[in-house]
Amino acid sequence: GMLETKIIVLAQRDKWEDHFRLDEALLSGALVLHDPQTYWPHRMVDGINFVVYHNISDLESKILYYLDPMNEQGRMTIGQRGRELALKHHRLWHQAERIL
Repeated sequence: GMLETKIIVLAQRDKWEDHFRLDEALLSGALVLHDPQTYWPHRMVDGINFVVYHNISDLESKILYYLDPMNEQGRMTIGQRGRELALKHHRLWHQAERIL
């Protein structure tokens, strides 16, 4: 299942941003590849705790790059940082605390 997954690709419907699939993907510990959006959730940084792709060829290139055994450690590091971010800052009560 999700715990064995190396990469999760997320793509949004047009102008549909901020969904729970992102947090679910981050919690898996896999590398999350996401299409661009206007605003990112709290502390999300491209290349640090997830990776943005800009089109289909960029997506393919990044998938091949991160599946290369030479880049396994980088993929795993970004995935782990994403998981830690989701656990420390993206739970529902964290979002409620930021609003209040």
